[in-house]
Amino acid sequence: MRIEKIRLRNFRNITDLFLEPNPRVNVLFGDNAQGKTSFLESIFVLTHGKSFRTHDTKQLIQESSENNTFLIDAEIERLGLNHRVILQNSQERKQFVVDNKRSSAPAIQKKFCSVLFSPESLSVIKNSDQERRDLLDDLVVMVYPEHIQTISNFKKLLRQRNKWLKDVSLGTIDSKDVRHYLYFETMTSAFLKTATQVALLRIKALKDLTPDLHAAFRYVTDSSNVDISVDYVISDRVYNELDAEILYAAMYNRWLQLSSAEMAVGHSLVGSHKHDIRILLNGKDSRYYCSQGQQRLLILAFKMAQIKVHYGVHGIYPVLLLDDVLSEIDEKKRVKLLEYMETLETQIFLTSTENTVLSHLSKKDLSVFQVEYGNIKRYESEQGGVSVRKFDHSGKSEEKL
Repeated sequence: MRIEKIRLRNFRNITDLFLEPNPRVNVLFGDNAQGKTSFLESIFVLTHGKSFRTHDTKQLIQESSENNTFLIDAEIERLGLNHRVILQNSQERKQFVVDNKRSSAPAIQKKFCSVLFSPESLSVIKNSDQERRDLLDDLVVMVYPEHIQTISNFKKLLRQRNKWLKDVSLGTIDSKDVRHYLYFETMTSAFLKTATQVALLRIKALKDLTPDLHAAFRYVTDSSNVDISVDYVISDRVYNELDAEILYAAMYNRWLQLSSAEMAVGHSLVGSHKHDIRILLNGKDSRYYCSQGQQRLLILAFKMAQIKVHYGVHGIYPVLLLDDVLSEIDEKKRVKLLEYMETLETQIFLTSTENTVLSHLSKKDLSVFQVEYGNIKRYESEQGGVSVRKFDHSGKSEEKL
């Protein structure tokens, strides 16, 4: 998959931009708060249907926009065919159009994909279990897009169940009423069955990912004597087998233990929204036994492995978005990471506050852009074969998508 052309209008601090990225490596450098992350965010929003920075669509619209809308319009190559993908918000709703036909975020996710690594990603291992679940579910949706609805169904059942439990805790519903309780039991059975499906998908994704995670981490750390494994954890117990009966029984028995507590607190205490993963380095939990640098490299390796797994399943490389992460890694590891990235035949967008990163990149298939005040222009340098085709300072072009 490659982004051939992209136009942005009124997106964050970018007023009007047309760009033809390099099919391989694109480096965007400039000071902070100039628009580098906004550009990457536009690609993420287009391929995921949501932002990684906000849940409020209004925040994506440039403040000076007169009609209160933004536009992302891209030509994307996939399996030898070019598709025009448009996202525009209208009347506070996002609207997708693919090849002149209305579409939806789930449909977009099934066809077009990107992998993001941002500074926030660096802390996933030591941060909340919710962030690790999000990491897992992003992996599941990307590798097995046909199961997007399964995760959506689970979230819907969780909301319904939480509402019932909240009503019980507030006294609005009498849980001792037979009709109400039978309804709750039926809903709980469906909820736990869907939770089991989500857990199975996560465990399968982890099994598929682990060999490539291991290889990527060994390459980046330049070490052959490291061992990595990933455990799926339910109520502090490890469940790594793809056995639906065992997983369902584990959650059902846990519900029997906590059913009274759920009604007291007013929300679900059992289900795949409470599960976690444990990444082990040489048999030790990386949350407690790894340095911050090692944790960062583990997540980087996780993202690299995610790309490899996606290619193995679908025969397509996702677009890789790297938002100012190299400054957090020491020089030796940075060089190895860039080397490994260039072995992946994926289109890469990399942001940095300085252009020194160029010294570590192959000058073949490389385009460099300077970002300033929401404008993006090609970096004008003849050295090392860097592309020098000139754009005006606004980044605009007469060519239209």
